[in-house]
Amino acid sequence: MIHFSPQEFLNNTQAHGQSSRIPVGLRRDEALFHEMVHSLRQMAGVMDCSAHPNGFDTKDEVWAILTTNIYCSAFRRPLRRNHEDFEVMTDEEVSGFYKKFESMIGRMCRELPVFTRNIARITYIKFNPFRDYYERRR
Repeated sequence: MIHFSPQEFLNNTQAHGQSSRIPVGLRRDEALFHEMVHSLRQMAGVMDCSAHPNGFDTKDEVWAILTTNIYCSAFRRPLRRNHEDFEVMTDEEVSGFYKKFESMIGRMCRELPVFTRNIARITYIKFNPFRDYYERRR
């Protein structure tokens, strides 16, 4: 079951066609994608709602935001910092993301290898920690 209410989020029409003005994490497609990641993890039997520090309620929120940020990067949109608010990641946070969350990235790649390998193969996405994980394992 995916919990998603489109009216709670924004689209390009509401932002007068200027997607860069929609706050990070409040676009309809991004919110739906985020919830679909939760659903995928639940269907695969790997959902983990235990607590996680660093601005995330749970470990699953780390994975949902991480994967949604990869999606956003494909469209050259801003990346969301955490689950507590709708702040944008700084360039410094983006460059240090892999090191800070390496164990979480590795765990998702081990739990969902087909999903993460397919995303890792998308070469034009700049922010792609799944690709970084598989390249470092070679």
